Amino acid sequence: MEDETVNIITDGSDTEIEETQSTVEEPAVEEVEEKQVKKKLKLKKNWRTKFVSPSGIQISEIYCRRCVQYKNPKEFMKSYDTALDKSGMMSVCRTCCEEIYQDNLRSERDIQRALLKTCRTLNWVYYSPAIDTAIERVKSKTKSSDSPMPFTSAYWNILVLTNNLKFTDLPSFTFTEPAKEDFIPKELMDESIQQEIIDFWGEGFDTREYRELQKHYLEFKRDYKVEVKGEIFLVQQICYKILELDKARIRGDSTDGLLKEIQTMMKNSALTPAMANMANSGKALDTWGVRIATIQKEEPAEWLEGEEP
Repeated sequence: MEDETVNIITDGSDTEIEETQSTVEEPAVEEVEEKQVKKKLKLKKNWRTKFVSPSGIQISEIYCRRCVQYKNPKEFMKSYDTALDKSGMMSVCRTCCEEIYQDNLRSERDIQRALLKTCRTLNWVYYSPAIDTAIERVKSKTKSSDSPMPFTSAYWNILVLTNNLKFTDLPSFTFTEPAKEDFIPKELMDESIQQEIIDFWGEGFDTREYRELQKHYLEFKRDYKVEVKGEIFLVQQICYKILELDKARIRGDSTDGLLKEIQTMMKNSALTPAMANMANSGKALDTWGVRIATIQKEEPAEWLEGEEP
């Protein structure tokens, strides 16, 4: 700190007024950075001392055996494998858990099988009733946030929450092989119904995907006039795209392109809210237009024997 003297001469007088001004030296950039580092270290020290393992040991960091990094305990989910994870937290971080699931989803192309494979790897309980709720939570969080919620976090949080509230009574949170019926939706339990649905949608889908396709199709039939072959075909194609859209949302992929495709398909097929209102009021007209005519031309309608055109 330095004192600086300023002499000011008043009008017509010899009086000098001394004014002392104090100037404060700006701290060096290095000093500011050093203070910020100390502040961060202090904060880091605070959270480190708050986590205590079930055995009473204070834990500052947990090692993830997959990404080979030491991380904040908050980046790990609670472990119920007391024989292996004595810290009370999993030995694989949240990010790695989600990566394992996404890798399985890409290879299996089925949510149920991907989750089952993930549960085997991480020693988690596989509980199929929680899947639908987890998917809905991922969708709702994705709409309200820029970053999608990891599916594995949603699934695990739902299991713990419902069990704590006594909505479920799971004997253990560690892995056991599920019963075969866990992979068969109720509407597909009957073999005749199952084959009918497979014949309608074609092969190559898992049971969950058949259920989603059937659900979307029945909703279209409820709201629109879907009777002739051309109308059924167009609604099928839209249902396929909606299924792709749902799977993209779960993976956290961009859905803009698929959404535009679906909107275009619905518009070209006259599947608009106005048409839905007309169908519900009994005033619907067959306005599917040229697209249906093209389909019927390529796949001619049946005619009675002896009445060929």
